[in-house]
Amino acid sequence: MVPGTLQVPSYSMLQAPLLCRYCMLGMEFRSVQTQECVRCTPLDNLDCADKVTRVACTATKDAHCLSVSVQASNSFCNNNFVDFGEQCDASAKYSKTSLCCTDSTCLLLEGYYADPACSTICGDNIVAGLEECDSFTDSECDITTCKRK
Repeated sequence: MVPGTLQVPSYSMLQAPLLCRYCMLGMEFRSVQTQECVRCTPLDNLDCADKVTRVACTATKDAHCLSVSVQASNSFCNNNFVDFGEQCDASAKYSKTSLCCTDSTCLLLEGYYADPACSTICGDNIVAGLEECDSFTDSECDITTCKRK
């Protein structure tokens, strides 16, 4: 491990398949941590910079903003607490997600998830954390580990 690098768990969609119950697309998503279906955040509740960049809930991921360029006006970003409308707070020293949080918007960095804290998902098409690659179409990428062959 390189000193100063962030060690976060990486999960593969292939390693954690949806088991006995399928979540209702657009209504629920499966929590990686609890393996239970959780109600989706309604798209109308997302305050995205550009309303077109809202991404609907899938079977394995909650609804979210694709673009994180603008800070929400009701946010108290970097006040040491994760407030309503924030996904994280970079200044919160004891927060599990402070290391994968943007300090200007209090939203998680692209490709990082809060459940479990600062994890990445191998197979979501976003190279993040310790992933070297993350694409089903890249023949040099081992999609079960997100490492180069």
